[in-house]
Amino acid sequence: MKRVYLAHPFGGSAFNKAEAARIEAGINAEKSGEFEIFNPIRELEQYANYSERTVLKLCKSILKSCDLLILCPGWERSRGCRYERMIAKRKGIPRIYLNKEDVALFLSLAPRFVVGGAA
Repeated sequence: MKRVYLAHPFGGSAFNKAEAARIEAGINAEKSGEFEIFNPIRELEQYANYSERTVLKLCKSILKSCDLLILCPGWERSRGCRYERMIAKRKGIPRIYLNKEDVALFLSLAPRFVVGGAA
């Protein structure tokens, strides 16, 4: 099973949090059993009051143990996503760049009840 890091812009947005959770659920529905997905928006929620620097250091250590980085649309406008991409590139971790059509597909596969976290 591949360990996958899902990079999605966050910025404290409830919409981004919900979209990342639905993308994660859609990937799980499509690739059932192939991937173990790490969604930092969901998994590091307890660190919301920590500094960005502290959270990015934690993300870096987790990303280094992953087999693949998936970047969601808008990653290029997110300092955190750009940092995660840079780390993956330096470590030779393959990267997949989702486009809006990919996201639409994964959102259509996601269980409708997913709002704040993965199913």
